[in-house]
Amino acid sequence: APPVKALDASIRAMQAQVAGESNTVQSSENRAPNTLEIHLQRVLLDESSNNLALRTQLVQQQKHLANLEGQRKQALEIEPELARLARELSATERNYALYVDNLEKSRIDRELDNSQISNIAVIEEATLN
Repeated sequence: APPVKALDASIRAMQAQVAGESNTVQSSENRAPNTLEIHLQRVLLDESSNNLALRTQLVQQQKHLANLEGQRKQALEIEPELARLARELSATERNYALYVDNLEKSRIDRELDNSQISNIAVIEEATLN
């Protein structure tokens, strides 16, 4: 069959051409930027920036915490003095209220003495029984 012979000849020719080309090594260089590498570099840069920002924030938080701890320590140190002063203030306020009350009583007594008015009223004359 001539078509089969022609087909066989064509196959042999192709095999010979493939055999000849297998010894030839071609190299190609892709000069286009690697998008995956670029993406990973951007992600790394963003994460480095975020890391630096977080470290800065951590340092600020630690300074603020140290400041608050100092204020707490100072408050604990002056607490007994504040309690003593509060007790002293309370006692002084009570004394002041008593002094004001006594002052008013003294003023009334002085006015009664000045006007010779007795604050004692005679209800009934005394009798000799």
